[in-house]
Amino acid sequence: MLPAPVLMIVVIFSPILVGVLMSFHKGSFLRPDTRTFVGLGNFRTLVQNSTVWTALWNSAVLTGVSVALQFVRGPGLALLLKQKVPGILILRSITMIPWAHSVIVMV
Repeated sequence: MLPAPVLMIVVIFSPILVGVLMSFHKGSFLRPDTRTFVGLGNFRTLVQNSTVWTALWNSAVLTGVSVALQFVRGPGLALLLKQKVPGILILRSITMIPWAHSVIVMV
């Protein structure tokens, strides 16, 4: 049972901890050995940047519209595929291709 928690700490929690620690420093990828501690300065700059707020708003709108469209499209497609019309078996088979394809690729 011990290898699993150790693996989780190394693979999951170590990068998170390194990221949090790096967020309090100012550094350069060209000279990684020269880092200076800036505390909350990076976060202050982030909050004051209008581009960040625009990107955050755009992400929220994109997420909201996507979820709303999927919420309507999913049941609509389910009702459509439940109908008894000629050729519906072919349409049902075509709609299963993405699902089956992802399973095949994983194996």
